[in-house]
Amino acid sequence: MSAGTPSYLPSRFRLSQEIIATTVGVLVAAYIISKVPAMKKLVDGNSIWSTEQSLFPSGAQQ
Repeated sequence: MSAGTPSYLPSRFRLSQEIIATTVGVLVAAYIISKVPAMKKLVDGNSIWSTEQSLFPSGAQQ
């Protein structure tokens, strides 16, 4: 068995490309969400960190 990277993992170069692309994508998405009110409204309250457990987070009742 070789001491290198296992065959099921991508090369170090490809892995670094994926990490950089993901980081840039997240940063661009965060910037757009922070600048576009419609996007900010769309994601507000839709977070795993949200503490509100209501089915109607905007206060709308049926």
